[in-house]
Amino acid sequence: MKEFTIKENGFYGYEYQPDVNYFEHKAVIVLGGGGMPFSMTIDIAKYFQNTGILSIALGYFNVEGTSKYILETPVEYVERAVSYLKEKDYKVIVYGISKGAEYALVAASLIKDIDSVIVSSAPSKVCMGVGKNLMWMDQSSWSYKGKPLPYAYTKASLLSVLHNSLKNRELTFRDVYKRAFTFSNDDCDIKIENINGSILFLSSKIDSMWDSYDCCEEMMERLKENHFRYPYKHIYYEHVSHVVFPIYFSLSKIYRSERVYKKECDQMRMDLDCILKKWLRDC
Repeated sequence: MKEFTIKENGFYGYEYQPDVNYFEHKAVIVLGGGGMPFSMTIDIAKYFQNTGILSIALGYFNVEGTSKYILETPVEYVERAVSYLKEKDYKVIVYGISKGAEYALVAASLIKDIDSVIVSSAPSKVCMGVGKNLMWMDQSSWSYKGKPLPYAYTKASLLSVLHNSLKNRELTFRDVYKRAFTFSNDDCDIKIENINGSILFLSSKIDSMWDSYDCCEEMMERLKENHFRYPYKHIYYEHVSHVVFPIYFSLSKIYRSERVYKKECDQMRMDLDCILKKWLRDC
């Protein structure tokens, strides 16, 4: 395991080499979610390692050398990790989940050396920043070359979030993001049409955090309108949680679908294991 630091490498993370490499000259950069501890990003990176591909778990907030919060987080963290892999002649795939999915799409829209993107539960817009206690700030989540990116924003009260979460019996920010997206302009759209490689969208039709299904459908339509020249695909599930990934996390229990539709969630994880391996082979 190789460690990277902001001071020495310009990004923070760990590299995981597979025992047997089934995907030579390919590597995955993993970006975890905004509400996830970095240990979960490492677990995802180890999943890819066990699949037989080199992976890097990249920490972009609340790790050494970074901000505690997701406020104008530099896209350059990903850019430097991509440069490190390209120097070794790797084809670079970026995987992101939730807030990390947003970061992955934003990064791929700006960094031409990213060859493929896989995102679980992605929004279609650059979102407002996330501050203390996971509260939203009137500030962009991301910056590039020292400038904040345009972002969707709305005011939100913790009380209304708690009320909706109790009412729905699961953690939900869906209404907050729906309001933010509705009143945003096109400048806030993630410029997915500028991505220089294939894109795999994964979503749930009952995502409680934001409406990732509709967001992914919107992005698919935009790619079609722009005659996007690389493969792109949207795979979605009717009754699974926000955590659309092949491994189970104990944190997933906060989502009602993991309790009510346990069988469907388990089936999704088995399906996705095969789907991701095929995508990694073909991309």
